[in-house]
Amino acid sequence: MTLCANRPRTLGITVLGDFILSEGVEQVIDNLLDVGATAVATNPTVTAPAPEGTGSFQPPVDAGSSPRRFDRRLFGRPALWVQAAPSFQPQAGLYAKCRYGPRTVSELTRQHGHQTGRFIDAAKQAGLQVYLQVPAARPSGLHDDDRPRLPDGSAAQNPLADTASLASAAVRDYNAAYARDLLER
Repeated sequence: MTLCANRPRTLGITVLGDFILSEGVEQVIDNLLDVGATAVATNPTVTAPAPEGTGSFQPPVDAGSSPRRFDRRLFGRPALWVQAAPSFQPQAGLYAKCRYGPRTVSELTRQHGHQTGRFIDAAKQAGLQVYLQVPAARPSGLHDDDRPRLPDGSAAQNPLADTASLASAAVRDYNAAYARDLLER
């Protein structure tokens, strides 16, 4: 007898906020239910197409070695430049004692931020478990002394991603404030 014999099977799928805005809340929920998903993870970010050369290119290059395209089009395109913003207005006071402040909201937040909340509510109503996918090491305006170090204390040359060190007290403080901000929302 296995320990998980009576536990229902979980099928979780990650749906980035990009696709919620691109396809619509109802269509994404329908797609999740059609494939038998029981859980969904999403990010508290809203994304919209941006002029070429501004924002970030999606999908990101594969470690800089190959061009990539979406199998499932985003905003009707196989690849594009996008701009992103938080999907909610952060509570600045939670970050008051932190080296790093909250993410900056923009017109995207004001126009489309509510879609993330609508998606979470619809997913719960459809019987899906909902999880948030958040970066643990990406505060805005990252200082060099909060980046990871090699064993000799030097910074990595050409790192794959510009992330913070989870050993940094300043980064841990920011993560605690960010987690509280999300949970209170």
